[in-house]
Amino acid sequence: MKRILIVEDDGFNLQLLKAMLNQAMQCEIIANDRGSEVLDILRNSDKKIDLMLLDLYLPEMSGEEILREVRKMPEYKDLPIFITSVDGLDTKKYLEMGATDFVLKPFDPNLLMQKIEMVFEKELL
Repeated sequence: MKRILIVEDDGFNLQLLKAMLNQAMQCEIIANDRGSEVLDILRNSDKKIDLMLLDLYLPEMSGEEILREVRKMPEYKDLPIFITSVDGLDTKKYLEMGATDFVLKPFDPNLLMQKIEMVFEKELL
């Protein structure tokens, strides 16, 4: 079963993402909105995370800072990370920093699930 970490501080978006994922696939969803706690989850979990959905605008620590820190972790250097944001101006910047993809809010459920399925299909090859 895939483990997906959702880093999102907006309750509505969090519930929407959970519902979309649960409807489309069997997965374990872990959710948090605090950067230091997200990093602790990654460092201390006995089971590896398979995908992260990362909002850019968070309390305490930005999504950009979290992305930088995650990419420093050898065990997560290839973790698929989708940036989720209402602001698509710096898409190229985040992709160059190591994000796998960028998903604009409001979410297009079909597009988001296609992108997630493509990432998981590549892992099987």
